[in-house]
Amino acid sequence: AASINHEIGNAITPIKTLAGLIKDKNQDSQIDEFLQVINKELEKLENLLKGLKQFSKKIVIEMEQVELDSFIRRIDLLMAKEMERVGVKFVIEKSVDRLTWIMDPLKIQQVILNLLRNSVDSLVLSEKTEAQVVLKIQFQREKACLRIEITDNGPGIPGDKQADVFEAFFTTKTRGTGLGLAICQQIIKLHSGQIYFESEDAQGCRFVIDLPRREWYSDSSKPKIFGDSSHG
Repeated sequence: AASINHEIGNAITPIKTLAGLIKDKNQDSQIDEFLQVINKELEKLENLLKGLKQFSKKIVIEMEQVELDSFIRRIDLLMAKEMERVGVKFVIEKSVDRLTWIMDPLKIQQVILNLLRNSVDSLVLSEKTEAQVVLKIQFQREKACLRIEITDNGPGIPGDKQADVFEAFFTTKTRGTGLGLAICQQIIKLHSGQIYFESEDAQGCRFVIDLPRREWYSDSSKPKIFGDSSHG
């Protein structure tokens, strides 16, 4: 996979260079329009290659004790302004005061940000009025798990698309690679957790993550869990 990525990447560079040279020397508006299409398609291909590179890597989970209040504040700092800029209200509901959880904070942050940004993209594309995304994090005592929910009031996921949501390369975005949710699912599986969603047409969408409680041994180094690079 790495060698194929490398070869395709090498082919893209001269095409972009030649397209740029043609644009500099060209005065024909129709040819200029064609060149814009070529550059957009090359950009899609470059994004796909970046996604493939990440997807083909073996995921390594590094467990540590995470103070959840600080973890949530970091998510808020990363996303609040981003949502404000596009007119989406961001609400955080939490009941994890002074609670710590054993997980890989960077990988779980990656999953949450991916889901939040998917919600924002969906809301912006649908031009939803009073757009809102809610991040809810709570300890589920009966299941002994940490539940993370991301809910939006956007258009939802069409029924005929729902079975494919976690499949690699499936996307409803014009610029997406379709690898984000497949990687998210693999990260949650490596935490021995679950990820699923509930959605109806025009009724918004809710993604749910359940992370089980783990034991921590203070005299040990960070436990590592290695995923399969095939993501099967």
